[in-house]
Amino acid sequence: MRYRHARARAEITRSGAGRAASAGSDEFRPAVRSVRATRVFVLTHYPRDPQPMDGGTTFRLVTDGIEPALRQAREATGGGDVAIAGGATTINQYLAAGLVDELRLHIAPLTLGAGTRLFDSVPPLNLQQTESRAANSVTHVPCRVLS
Repeated sequence: MRYRHARARAEITRSGAGRAASAGSDEFRPAVRSVRATRVFVLTHYPRDPQPMDGGTTFRLVTDGIEPALRQAREATGGGDVAIAGGATTINQYLAAGLVDELRLHIAPLTLGAGTRLFDSVPPLNLQQTESRAANSVTHVPCRVLS
């Protein structure tokens, strides 16, 4: 989803995606990372109470899927932009459901050899590259999702 630095901000991530919980664990342990107050909706199979953090960030765990998580995030921003973070499985689910309007690819010269690939089980997409920025060891390529 499109993300702009705005006052109303929400983020969706997946339990086990590193920044919200430990991978492979059913115990929710928020990472110590709060740049500014935001509402984070964590996709998980394990219901938990909201977890407020120092700095104003609150982690809310959503157990009923990607669409309810997106709906809650949009409500939290008053219709503002929502950032979806997580691994390829999470992003692929949102892409396959047609719920992404902007995709920001960050390409690094590194091969991992295994894992879930981005775009697996996603229908063909019509992407329009809006810019590209090269940095030291990564190239940033934002694209609009046209279909």
